[in-house]
Amino acid sequence: MAVKRQPASSRDRSLEDLLLKLESLLENADLRYITRPSISDELYEKIPEAEPWRSVKAYLGIFERLLKPGLNIVALGGLPSEAQASTAATLLRSVWRLIGAGVLAGAPMPVLVIVEEAHVYAPQGRWSPARDILEKIAKEGRKFGVGLGVVSQRPRELSQTLLAQCGTLIALRTANPEDQRHILSSMEDIMREMVEGLAGLGTGEALVSGPAAPLPAIVKVHHFPEVFGAELGGKDVDWAREWSEAPRTADLAPYIISELSEQEGKAQKQSTMDQFFQ
Repeated sequence: MAVKRQPASSRDRSLEDLLLKLESLLENADLRYITRPSISDELYEKIPEAEPWRSVKAYLGIFERLLKPGLNIVALGGLPSEAQASTAATLLRSVWRLIGAGVLAGAPMPVLVIVEEAHVYAPQGRWSPARDILEKIAKEGRKFGVGLGVVSQRPRELSQTLLAQCGTLIALRTANPEDQRHILSSMEDIMREMVEGLAGLGTGEALVSGPAAPLPAIVKVHHFPEVFGAELGGKDVDWAREWSEAPRTADLAPYIISELSEQEGKAQKQSTMDQFFQ
């Protein structure tokens, strides 16, 4: 039987394409926290036990920090946009896995997970690495003691499955009619007049509906600086003040170059992990 060999130009190049993508990934300095996890490698090397206990204990040593008592903030704003959803999915799956193991071990660990910019991680109508685990937590988390809060300025872009599982709604000023209709369709005990009134809410005012409120009501949210004497981060730039003042100079290089020298990296390894799980 004669076998006809395909010309080189028409062969399947999927392997070559995969290798090229892998090489590009390894060379991407912004993703070295994934491709070159030096901190987890060092932790793994320090564990004397044999497999599989060695890998499991290294895993616990990294992700158990997410379940420490108190408020734990994981800031993903400095990561490339294409890596944020994947990182969030990894963290959420780890929390889900640890919580489930705690229930099986007879030591439940109740936790409340708040996800900012939730429409980025669980969008309506398109796939995202974090969407499945967020919807799973929303649908099944109560059985394991996992609460979920989703925060979004674009409710019409948020997964309808995720939004439908939310018991309590806190809606601040919302002027877009599409957003208003999305909110109205997701909550059963809100009247249309209340939703249409969202456009007239003042700063710090919100409509609360669900188990947290006996009846749907407009509430005034505490002004954080007045109550706690501290400003929150993440606010918009004060355009009027910045334009009225002389331009300020700053060294932007450290915020653009993601690679650190080997010597600097060794000095900052532990501090980087501590800041990531602050």
